[in-house]
Amino acid sequence: KGMSDFDDLLAGLDENETESDETDLDTKRQAAFEARVDTYIRAAMSPKLAKNKRLKAIEFLGESGEPKAIPTLVRIYNNDKDPKVRQAAEYSLGMFRALDDALDGPQA
Repeated sequence: KGMSDFDDLLAGLDENETESDETDLDTKRQAAFEARVDTYIRAAMSPKLAKNKRLKAIEFLGESGEPKAIPTLVRIYNNDKDPKVRQAAEYSLGMFRALDDALDGPQA
């Protein structure tokens, strides 16, 4: 019986969701993600923002894996006056390196 419930669930998904619906949802999610990244880039670059908020923004940018955040993180790492902010940028840049290494797989 458990497998037939699963089959019914799959059949329901097929009937209710078209490929076009999926594509529209993916497009909306991507647009929302990009808008969020842009917001966090502005926050990370804003020296007037509270430091804890800048640190959270910088952390998000590293975790996002979004390549357009890299120039901002490099700029912060090279130029920010606050050592903790520079350290956060360095850590976030390291996340990109870790992601790149993971995607490349083990090197022989």
